[in-house]
Amino acid sequence: MNKKLSTTGLIRLPKPKESFDCTYGTVSIPWYGVEKRVNVIFERDEQDLEPNEKQIEAFYQLLSIKDSFFPNLETKLFEYYNQSRTESDWDEKTINELLPKIGSQLPLQKFISEPTILVSYFEEETWGNYIGLLVECSWDVDH
Repeated sequence: MNKKLSTTGLIRLPKPKESFDCTYGTVSIPWYGVEKRVNVIFERDEQDLEPNEKQIEAFYQLLSIKDSFFPNLETKLFEYYNQSRTESDWDEKTINELLPKIGSQLPLQKFISEPTILVSYFEEETWGNYIGLLVECSWDVDH
């Protein structure tokens, strides 16, 4: 494993049988006030067996700001939840079932999954194009 990648705390996982050309692992992030291990997926091209330098740098930079990034993400998810609740065209009963009123961010974790970090394989120069977060939520399963 790349030395810089190993300093991030990434634990490599074996390749799942249904896997495409990806490298899998887990890493610890702050999630709703608790340190959680989340899945990491590095996409790769057919010839590279390891993540490339741009992917490693992108992942390293994300983890260097994780203590501010993930709490900020929780705030943004809470704002999105409330916006979805306000803008929904569902009837009141359905809104209250799928989007119950909550007064703070903490209860929101019951309605969303822990993120999976996806580090894409791109040829672009900016590291922000490499990182994606996959988060499922109970009120918007299509997105």
